[in-house]
Amino acid sequence: MKRHISLRCTVPFLGLLIYSSSAHAQDPAMITDRPDFTESPYTIPLGSVQIETGLSWERVSGADVTRLPEGLVRWSPILGLELRLGVPDWLEAPGGGQGFGDLGLGAKFELGRFGVWDAGVIAAATLPTGTEVVSSGGFEPQVAVTAGRDLGLMSSLGVQLSATAPVGEEAVGVMSTVVLGRALTESVSSFIELAIEKGSGETSASLVHAGITFALTPIMQFDIHAAAGISGSAPDALIGFGFSTRRDQR
Repeated sequence: MKRHISLRCTVPFLGLLIYSSSAHAQDPAMITDRPDFTESPYTIPLGSVQIETGLSWERVSGADVTRLPEGLVRWSPILGLELRLGVPDWLEAPGGGQGFGDLGLGAKFELGRFGVWDAGVIAAATLPTGTEVVSSGGFEPQVAVTAGRDLGLMSSLGVQLSATAPVGEEAVGVMSTVVLGRALTESVSSFIELAIEKGSGETSASLVHAGITFALTPIMQFDIHAAAGISGSAPDALIGFGFSTRRDQR
């Protein structure tokens, strides 16, 4: 489940650029949906369980916002399909409010290849399970269409368009992203991303985001990322760290 620019950041398309190590040559390389906004169009291997976690801090309108564990649990019961559980974050929000956020549920479907692009779709929703001061207070559905392609020269390009129906608002919020990824070594990859969000009202936000991933093995990855708002209600600054791992069916 992806998050609004104005509040939080997480799940890169850099999995295209991760190479297998000799110690785990039999394992397919892990493709994570963090730390960038743009989800990959690929599901995890059949029968696998993948866990992605993180910690982030951001400055929003002069106030600090901290969240963890940014947990996403992914499980593939059918080839080309995965079920997704967004673990509630512990939030310290502007104004001094703190508590657990909302639970997220979703599914990702691979749509296949269209020319040079691989595409996927994610349907998700958050449920009002969180502490009142940080919960949305209602059911918030979201749908995202994502696509990516290999550019050669150890580079990749990803794009995404998503729409969210916020609680208590008539209009739908829309976010578009584009991310460029590049492998630096066999185990280190980088990305730079532009995200633009049009809120359900008159609000809008634009943000530049960049980071690095470190693949310890094909099924274990660390990441570090940072962002800066360039317009509208985007966070003034953001920095985060993450760890992801996968357990494959044997």
